[in-house]
Amino acid sequence: MAEPHEPPGPQNQPSPSAAPPLGGGLRTASAAGQDVAAALQSLSRASRSFSLYDPQNEAVKRLIADYRDKTAALLRRAPIALEVYPFDINLGDESVYKEADRERSLSFRLFRDGVRKVKLEGGVDWTEMVSLLEVLSVRCSGVRQQEEDLITLLRKADFKHIEIEAVEGYMPDEEHPEASSKGAKQAAAAQAAERDRTAAPPDDWDQPLPRPGAGTKPEYRPVPADALAALQAEEGPDALADLALRAVSEMLGLARELRDTKLRDDLVPFVEEVQEYLFVERKLDQIAKLATLYAAAFEGQGGDGRTLPMLGDDKAFERLLRALPERVAEVPHSFFTMLDGLPGDHLGRALELLTTGAEGSRRAALVAIVERAAKARPELLVERLPTAAPPLARELFTILGRLAPERCLDAAFELVGHPDPAFQLELVETVGRAPANVRLARGLQKLMASPHEEVRVRAAERLAQRGGPRAVTPIAEQVTRTAATLTATEASALGRALAHASGEDAMPHFAEWAGRARGFRALVSRFAKETPAQRMLTWTAVAGLEMVPGVEADQLLADVLGRAHDELLNHTREVIARRAGGTPRG
Repeated sequence: MAEPHEPPGPQNQPSPSAAPPLGGGLRTASAAGQDVAAALQSLSRASRSFSLYDPQNEAVKRLIADYRDKTAALLRRAPIALEVYPFDINLGDESVYKEADRERSLSFRLFRDGVRKVKLEGGVDWTEMVSLLEVLSVRCSGVRQQEEDLITLLRKADFKHIEIEAVEGYMPDEEHPEASSKGAKQAAAAQAAERDRTAAPPDDWDQPLPRPGAGTKPEYRPVPADALAALQAEEGPDALADLALRAVSEMLGLARELRDTKLRDDLVPFVEEVQEYLFVERKLDQIAKLATLYAAAFEGQGGDGRTLPMLGDDKAFERLLRALPERVAEVPHSFFTMLDGLPGDHLGRALELLTTGAEGSRRAALVAIVERAAKARPELLVERLPTAAPPLARELFTILGRLAPERCLDAAFELVGHPDPAFQLELVETVGRAPANVRLARGLQKLMASPHEEVRVRAAERLAQRGGPRAVTPIAEQVTRTAATLTATEASALGRALAHASGEDAMPHFAEWAGRARGFRALVSRFAKETPAQRMLTWTAVAGLEMVPGVEADQLLADVLGRAHDELLNHTREVIARRAGGTPRG
């Protein structure tokens, strides 16, 4: 074993910030690197096993057997020179071991006690490798840690073909080495340059500290965003969940590697505890990963593959919904991944829960479930629409429109009698886009009979737009039939719809409603009391005449102006003023 002789420097002590991520995913390029990496991993596991199990435990025996197999491949590669760093071990420029967890890291234990290089000479055999395992096992298990460190234990092992280079403190060979020859002078110069590049201590490092100076005032320095993000992640909302998931992954992975079904079965209560925590904390992504780990652990190797317990019973659907966060912009993909593995009628359950008034992210998830399930069977939505509550009916109709527009049109004609006004307005737009035929006219006429004024008005406007002159008769019949109950707003809208359909065809109706009469009937009409129905018919005619050009329309408006009073008088004046391009007089 080489005695320590060089002070630690930057080349021996890389920055901790360069530590690999936990659970590192090591990849080596060369075959030699792969053999060395496998042997080091096996050495690390075997040395730790003595602190976890009784030495006679079957798990320890299997780990030692694995170490023997891996070491045989390693010894064929000798001589080998390994460089030890805090979080990894290198073979030349190739990293063959990485582990940032100090409690588990073989490299950290070696580096902490001063080991910097390990060389396996050509004659090394299994006996010396066993002795190395014994030393590391004693140090790992904590026996006599206060008395002897790893360097002392390695010296006592008296290896013949394993050379350890280590440091034990600041120990330069000489403060001023002599140079007796040219070669020695060059070597001394190289050593001096090397010392200049290392983190050598100051000359007075062992002297009393100097008196402090005047000092400076503390000042604020902002923390870099990346450093702050890393610090926050350590205590972030997912930190504990990720650690729990990692623990399950490593323990189940060990059981799988050892082919130890008893150990795997003993871990089930712990897995169930972790799953309960993840469901309570609503960690869907971690639940999905846990389900994958659990299923993989029981696949083959004496098991038939299992579903995570909380995802395998009749309440799994509702339980998965409750695990959704309250406020999410989008339902996580992991939710649907787990949903696909649940048995049962997802569409039926989703529709049932939507009817009960689910809100927030759960409602968004249920609507997404309905849309996913109805892609292959849109007729299921058509069957549910007639009996669906108003808010749900609108959502289902919208989904149907995206999935099957042709089925959506057929459903719209069947749903024109739906009581919800907002839904009826949507039906007006859908029916109004149908081909212009008798079916279109009948659908819009049914909607014109709606108990809701805004629906009747919109249906009449769409009928006028699509039907043209043919729409005049059904709209005029609607006006005559409902005149006694019309409001001024609806009467105005119906009058404009008639004029838009065909001003020429609507003129006979406007003339009749405006009360045009001659001779004795005209004289009587000036003194007869006007009924509410007659008044709203006249109001409808005035609103429609505003959009009809010509002298006849002007004369009709003048006739109404001569006998109108109150609101009808003001309404007529405003119409005449707008036709003239001016403003109405008060």
